[in-house]
Amino acid sequence: MAFFVAQLVFVSAVAAEDPCDTSDARLLLHQQTICSSLSDGSCSGNVTAQGDWPNQAIYMHDLLDALVLPDTCLNTTRASEIVSWLNVTDTAKSPWWYTWLVFQVQYYDMPHRAGARVETAATLGRKCWAFAYLRQIWAPIRSLLNTTIHRAGLDLQNFIASWDGAVPTTMELCDRQMANCFVNASYDPALRNGTCPDRIGQFFVGFQWENGGGGRGPLPESVAYPFPAYTQTSTFRADATFAIETTLNYII
Repeated sequence: MAFFVAQLVFVSAVAAEDPCDTSDARLLLHQQTICSSLSDGSCSGNVTAQGDWPNQAIYMHDLLDALVLPDTCLNTTRASEIVSWLNVTDTAKSPWWYTWLVFQVQYYDMPHRAGARVETAATLGRKCWAFAYLRQIWAPIRSLLNTTIHRAGLDLQNFIASWDGAVPTTMELCDRQMANCFVNASYDPALRNGTCPDRIGQFFVGFQWENGGGGRGPLPESVAYPFPAYTQTSTFRADATFAIETTLNYII
């Protein structure tokens, strides 16, 4: 009898350490974090998350990165459900895609719709950091998603195609707003073509604020500034970056 009980204890311990259970738990936590951030009730869980666009972009990267880790089990029901959830790209059904392609895009309307909130140049710089971040992290992870997910017999093509299209679309919004000097009016290159150094500087500061971690703590990757410099000098950029890094010094 004692031997039988010992066997049961041993089997239970092995089952509790099943690597696929660990993998499923990791994927679920990342999915629930995104859902919490987006106020998306499609995946419940007692998880709290920041609700701003830069953080949402980071949360999505964390989930995608977890999907392609060598020790992730893609042959489980949980993994299949999460991949299927990601592959829903209709903005009417997916809070992630609604946020990226509708909610965030509205801040770049020229002119804005009546009653719409007009963001500052610095805030738009923070949002454009998220667009640039999503572009930068996509290149190395896209091929892994393609091969890893396909090899597991799962389908993520809608998601991949939507991301491919969203990156250039939203990056262009940042370029046009900068050129229009963040004015709430139709773009007119005869009047404005980035000729607003103060606002361009504010945009850069917003971008660098997120690049420095935005209060989250240092990120593992820095995002190269991909937008026009206009009249910004290298001295201004260095000084602004130094001031932000000093403000976000996590030792103080």
